[in-house]
Amino acid sequence: MFFYIDKFALFAIDRSEKLPEKSALKLWSEFMKVYTYSEARQRFAEILNIAREEDVIIQRRGGEVFTIAFKKISRSPFAIPGIKTKATTKDILQAIKDSRERNAEPTNPERLEVEHATEE
Repeated sequence: MFFYIDKFALFAIDRSEKLPEKSALKLWSEFMKVYTYSEARQRFAEILNIAREEDVIIQRRGGEVFTIAFKKISRSPFAIPGIKTKATTKDILQAIKDSRERNAEPTNPERLEVEHATEE
């Protein structure tokens, strides 16, 4: 007995059957559309669009079964497009410095006093 977890259900498939792939395929087909290799070749663009929403199963004549699943590529939150501006590097650095000076508040004034005393 082995288990297959789909986004819709948990399937238990008995390994004692001659062709467990076919029983798995039967269970999958309750939730997903199964295409033959010929259908998949003819309707490939449509199948890729369907795969954006759910896994697509393709079965070849010899019994081989393939799944097409959409893979979303994650991007870095820092990968943003640049913008055109008249600000110079000096302007940007000054803005950062000003911002830090406005927002700088000692978290532990006693600690800062100790650090300054040891530096002298």
